[in-house]
Amino acid sequence: MPFGAHGHLSVAADYLGLTVPQLFQKLANGQSLADVAKAQHKSVDGLKKAIVNGAKQDLDQAVKSGFLTEAQAKEALSALQSRIDEIVSGTFPGPGQRGRFHWRQGQPDNGGWRMPAA
Repeated sequence: MPFGAHGHLSVAADYLGLTVPQLFQKLANGQSLADVAKAQHKSVDGLKKAIVNGAKQDLDQAVKSGFLTEAQAKEALSALQSRIDEIVSGTFPGPGQRGRFHWRQGQPDNGGWRMPAA
């Protein structure tokens, strides 16, 4: 799955015309995804749309594969859509910062869900 974290970064990197390592470097240097989009002369709204569309494809596949129920996929997509502005602007807590919204790997458990390892 892409933002798994790396999957959404893959979608973002593709949209921005960068490799994932190049995008990681820019993010590690303190730029937000929105900053990188502007520097790459790309639309921030287009970036948001690419991330959400990539997540929807991954969630649809997770439902087909039995890793998620349709309800879980809808909930996850809704959570992403409600936080996409924060994610792209860099104000949303990233991996390791224990924000409420995060991607995990593995089988569904206790009403939560996990994405398969890439």
